Amino acid sequence: MKIFDKFDAFDDDAKEKENSDLQEEQISSKIFKNGSFVEENEENKGDSEANKQEEESKDDGFLSSESYDDEEIKLAKKEPIKTDSLKFESLKTKDDNKMKDSKGKNTNNDDIYSKVSKDLFKIIGLIVSGLLVVLSIWTLAKSFTPAITRENVVLDYTTNDQVDYRIYLSKNDFYETPTLGVGEIVPVTFIDRIEIDFSSFLSATKPIDMNYSYKVTGVIVANAADNGSEAGGRIWSKNYEFVPLKTFTDAAVTGYTVQEKVVIDYKQYNDLVNQYKLRAGIPMDAALTVTLTVDANSVVDGSVMNESNSVSVSIPLSVSTVQMSTSDDGNQPRTLVQTEKIAASNNIVLLIISVIILVGSLATTVMLLKSLRKMTEEHSTQLKFNKIMRDYSQIIIEIEKLPEVKNAAIIEVKAFKDMLDVQKELHLPIMCCNSKDNIVTNNVFYIVNQNQIFKYKMNSDVEKF
Repeated sequence: MKIFDKFDAFDDDAKEKENSDLQEEQISSKIFKNGSFVEENEENKGDSEANKQEEESKDDGFLSSESYDDEEIKLAKKEPIKTDSLKFESLKTKDDNKMKDSKGKNTNNDDIYSKVSKDLFKIIGLIVSGLLVVLSIWTLAKSFTPAITRENVVLDYTTNDQVDYRIYLSKNDFYETPTLGVGEIVPVTFIDRIEIDFSSFLSATKPIDMNYSYKVTGVIVANAADNGSEAGGRIWSKNYEFVPLKTFTDAAVTGYTVQEKVVIDYKQYNDLVNQYKLRAGIPMDAALTVTLTVDANSVVDGSVMNESNSVSVSIPLSVSTVQMSTSDDGNQPRTLVQTEKIAASNNIVLLIISVIILVGSLATTVMLLKSLRKMTEEHSTQLKFNKIMRDYSQIIIEIEKLPEVKNAAIIEVKAFKDMLDVQKELHLPIMCCNSKDNIVTNNVFYIVNQNQIFKYKMNSDVEKF
């Protein structure tokens, strides 16, 4: 058909034929030139008028006077030419519109600027909505206050318990000093008496009302020796009170000080154990333990302080030599705390606000993520579209709408390389419907072959062609 002879211009073998038959192809107000349809200029228009009579007389198989009567010829001249129901009055290219609109580039730049601004706004909105999600979760957690137990410091204080002793020797010609100190070893026969000095202190950081008491006691404990055949253990004990209980009450004081001296007649207690050992007739270990015990209590800001401290010294009995041992704690920092129980509570107003913000920000985040995903896909599609239009501009024409083809069979093409194969086979141009300059809106390519339409719709997938 004559109308498709115009599209043979895309076939390299048909280019020479197009040049020779160019004047015969001017059957409408547009002509096909250099791979696209353009408006007739004044020169072409004059040539068209000059050859109009000759075209009417030629028998080209389309408007021959032998095939049609005068009325049909007139009708064909007035109406758009149809071949297999294909309407070509819609074949207006983008170049035509750009020639008519001198502000096309500015409009295109404005569209691109508007799109970039919208995309930037979406990204900023996504960041803000993400921050709102974090904030709402934090406030939601703060709206619930679980039951907790809190300790408040009421009083800081320090205790210090110490013991010191001296062993007085009986008259002898062997020791140059009359006494021996802590940690020294002395034969029992040289011991006259033992003096023990006890001291206990309590120092608080603020004045308090205090009740305290102390006493010095002693106990002899005899343990059967473990000889392998018989188990050892306590077999005898005897208690003593060297200083009876003393009680004190002081108001607005920062502590107490207790000092006591106890004199032990070592020979008395050693002879008692030796007599028991002789009567029992079994080997044993024995010692006299002397202990200072101090008890203090006070009420500070509703909290009760109960403090009990002790310091002691152990004196071996029924042995040939004596080496005493002590137990004292030295300085011990202490803290009086007040336990406060806080019941669980919920801030209803904060809870409601947090839930509203959370739901709203999550919904906004999801919406913006979908929008940004679509934006990314559109950008990828635009890059793909630009590459196709740049690499295959020789065989692609841009149209505003697809020509109407009645009862056309639409063949969906999977890849653009398949469209290239169809174009090479049929020697027909590829049509691109793109309603806005450089902004892909339709992304569909067509090849119209009589009553067949080959259709390829672009997507963001990476494709090699």
